[in-house]
Amino acid sequence: MRGARLADILSKAYQSIGFAGQISAITIEDIGSLRLPDVGSVSAFLTDALAEASNQIRLLPKRAKKKKLFAAHNKAVTRIYAVLKFLLGGRELTEETIARSRIDPASGATVNTDKRTAPYHERRLAWLCATLRNWLNTYLSWLQLLAYRLHSADRALSEKIASTIHTSLDGDVHPLFFRFGDDGEVIALGAGDLTPLYRAYGIKNNGGRHFLDWLFREAGLDSAGVMAWMGRG
Repeated sequence: MRGARLADILSKAYQSIGFAGQISAITIEDIGSLRLPDVGSVSAFLTDALAEASNQIRLLPKRAKKKKLFAAHNKAVTRIYAVLKFLLGGRELTEETIARSRIDPASGATVNTDKRTAPYHERRLAWLCATLRNWLNTYLSWLQLLAYRLHSADRALSEKIASTIHTSLDGDVHPLFFRFGDDGEVIALGAGDLTPLYRAYGIKNNGGRHFLDWLFREAGLDSAGVMAWMGRG
């Protein structure tokens, strides 16, 4: 929270309990968050990431070989998820926890687990904005196409990928956001996949949390509102 904003809140609290005048305060230099990314860098990251994801999906040849199909998927999913994680304010994780059963493409309701220090933190309910909902549905359509193309070459893998398109009573048998390894193995996305992309724009892995917090507070949103957006309300 910026110093000026904090002084304003204290002044209003001072007056609300019956004191007259303004509470005295000294000017404190605001150093901001050490993980707060530059606004221009954030804009460039969001624009470039989604443009590249779009290109990977649109420009893929109809008869692409498996290796090219896997490469296109890896580039597209990493960028789509990096944007989604940034705008959800997620923390750095070795392996991502957003599964198909925990996300509703229609409403954008998403349950995430990125901190286990207390039951209060264990499940975080957040919401995808319209742009992210559209991209999520684009990604699910891409998975459907991916499963179709792999069906003749690797039916078992195709069926597992297809299982992520719709929720199932059997639970999540396959990660929703994943990449293919060098030997074609499925690997759930994690910080190691996202960090290089963020780093190229000078963004820390959990910089989204700090950026959203700063953005909302600058707009005058109170702490309860910020916490509600972050899924802690």
